[in-house]
Amino acid sequence: MTAEELQRTIKGCRKNNLLDQRALYQAFYRYGLSICVRYCENSETAREVLNDAFLKVFSRLNTYDERFPFQPWFARVLTNTAINHYRQHVRDIRMLDLEYAEPESVPAEILLNYSAEVLLGFVQRLPPMYRLVFNLHALEGYEHREIAEMLGIAEGTSKSNLSKARMKLQKMILESERSQDSYARKRI
Repeated sequence: MTAEELQRTIKGCRKNNLLDQRALYQAFYRYGLSICVRYCENSETAREVLNDAFLKVFSRLNTYDERFPFQPWFARVLTNTAINHYRQHVRDIRMLDLEYAEPESVPAEILLNYSAEVLLGFVQRLPPMYRLVFNLHALEGYEHREIAEMLGIAEGTSKSNLSKARMKLQKMILESERSQDSYARKRI
C-alpha cells in the first residue's frame, strides 16, 4: 500500500467505511501479528490481541497525526494492547529478586543454529512478566525506567526480570543444544 493509498484508506476508516477498514486490516495484519506474537504465549492469544488492537485503531484513529508515519503509531497501539491484555489475564504476578548465580553463557555462534521461529518459541515459553520485560527492553528498546512506569513496577524489578529472562533463555538454548547432541550420538 502506497503512502497515498494509506492516507485515503485512513480517511475512509475515520468515516467508518467497512471496505477501508478491511483494506487497512489486510495491509497491516502480518506486521501486527509479528509484534503481538512476541508478547503472547501462543499464536491464538496473539491473534486475539491483534484484533483488540485493530478495534482500538478503528475507534481511535482520530488521535493519529497524519504528519507522522502510521506504522510506528500502530506498533505503539499493539504494544499497549498486549500490555493491557497481560494485566487483564494475569492473576498472580510474582516478582522475583535477582539471583546472584553466574548464568551459563551461550556462545553467539550457537544462535546461528536456530531459526527466528524457534528463538521466538523460546521467548514465548518465558513466564509472562519476563516475556513482557524482555520484549519491551531487548526488542522495543525501552529503558527500565519507562518499562517500570508502563507496568507499574519498580525499576529494579524490571532489571531483575530482564536478567531472569535472559538466564532462562540461555538455559533453554543450552538444554536444546544438549538434547540435540544426545540425539545425534544415539543415531551414530
